[in-house]
Amino acid sequence: MMPPVISGWETMIGKLCFAVAALSLLLLSCGQKEETADSLLKEKDVEFVRETLGEMEKDVRLVLAVSARDCEFCSLTEGFLGDIAGLAPRVTLETFDLGKEPARAEALGIDKAPGIAVIGEQDFGIRYYGLPSGYEFIAFIGTIRHVANGDPGLLPETEEALAAVEKPV
Repeated sequence: MMPPVISGWETMIGKLCFAVAALSLLLLSCGQKEETADSLLKEKDVEFVRETLGEMEKDVRLVLAVSARDCEFCSLTEGFLGDIAGLAPRVTLETFDLGKEPARAEALGIDKAPGIAVIGEQDFGIRYYGLPSGYEFIAFIGTIRHVANGDPGLLPETEEALAAVEKPV
């Protein structure tokens, strides 16, 4: 006989991960002058975003899936992404509710909130879940830049090896 499935563990773990990410970002921001009173970005982060994304030649959309229920960090993530989009002229933010637009969520392959699709001229299937803060912040900004360029920045040997992969990983 199988033990009963404990419901809600995934939800609890997800909330814990989001809380840790938000707390780490807030702790990193302590004592730093911020761009605006409501911004989570420190001055050095603002400079990094402007330098990295300011010269992009192609547009990138950040498509954020939120949920009106059980999403403690959706509004925080939306504000954070809005700050990034406000600093980079070629980056736009689109927000939709998972519950109200399930077909859009399915088309994007997003099943949790907050979920972020990073889409340029082409959708490479890059998705982030939660607030991209802390160590993820630099990778997230780099991802936006790579998507804008349409180039993942891989060595030719790596691209050849990946092309040889026949099964989904």
